[in-house]
Amino acid sequence: MNSDQEMKQWREAWQIEPPSSGPASAEIRNKAIRQEKSLRFKFILEMALAVTLLVGSAIYSSVKHNAEMLLWMVLVWLLTIAASAFSIWNWQALWRASAQSVAGYMLLYRARAEATLRAVKFGWALLVLQLFIVVPWLTYDRLQHRMPQIRYGFAMLLLALLTFVYVRMFLRQRRKALEEIQLVDGEVAHCEN
Repeated sequence: MNSDQEMKQWREAWQIEPPSSGPASAEIRNKAIRQEKSLRFKFILEMALAVTLLVGSAIYSSVKHNAEMLLWMVLVWLLTIAASAFSIWNWQALWRASAQSVAGYMLLYRARAEATLRAVKFGWALLVLQLFIVVPWLTYDRLQHRMPQIRYGFAMLLLALLTFVYVRMFLRQRRKALEEIQLVDGEVAHCEN
């Protein structure tokens, strides 16, 4: 979409905007603007991490020339590409014009909260899948005496710590998204009365 069309849409949205229904609507608009900035920053970090994982795994597997490292790299690439594709699809609304009426901001705020819920569900599935891959892989390496006991223990401890961090993050994001949806729904119900 070119900038002239976006400007026209913004002008139309501004001109047809009904008077604000109160401080809660303005608060939601302000939260939506802050939410957009935060989500864009997180999205950019996700994509930077994805590139780092792809490049890092390729470099590491090129140094370690064996079938296990090649398989590891392929798994990292598949999971990273799948997660990145989901993220691009899920957050495509982040890059659309955001200057809207208060009602438009409310809908956008709610849509982004729903996208956060989808991202959390995807994150849970990806975490479980990775645990089903990593734990048996490390355990097999330990049982085959290719990994010392201390390194295995450290790897499992690190895995438990990372799992704990992701679980806490997912629970926090889900709770916040549900609160955002409830805020918008409450304001819409207030406006309808």
